[in-house]
Amino acid sequence: MKGLITGGAGFIGSHIAEQLQKENVDVMILDNFSSGHIKNIPDGIPYIEMDLRDSGLSQWLQDNKFDYIIHQAAQVSVPDSLKNPLEDCDINIAGLVNLLEGARLSGVKRIVLASTAAVYGDVEDKDLPILVDFLQNPLSFYGLSKQTAEKYLHLYWVNFG
Repeated sequence: MKGLITGGAGFIGSHIAEQLQKENVDVMILDNFSSGHIKNIPDGIPYIEMDLRDSGLSQWLQDNKFDYIIHQAAQVSVPDSLKNPLEDCDINIAGLVNLLEGARLSGVKRIVLASTAAVYGDVEDKDLPILVDFLQNPLSFYGLSKQTAEKYLHLYWVNFG
């Protein structure tokens, strides 16, 4: 099994990479280093500097033949999503669709998406813990983009396996 971690130079992605490396899993990192840092990447894990929106992403995925993708790359700031909704959409939705198309064309078998509690909006203490079937009501473009990402993944699964 050969895996790719998008956003693997970020806090969570780099820890996932570290754990997979400990388990002797063949893994690679894709990151544009807009918020992640090269120093976060565990020694010995190969990486490529590339943006999800890169027009060459699909061909690169086809050339590298990954079995699965753990998708951590995203614009993750709620305030930034409200300041610049177009950029949030471009990164979190258009970037995702570019990744999904490349994955589909290259035969990726499974994609794991990191979503967010922001898809649920304001949650009161009485509602904790949040269950996956809790009513989604995003209040930011970041939450909306992650909700949209969940729906895109579902439809890709329905339509393409």
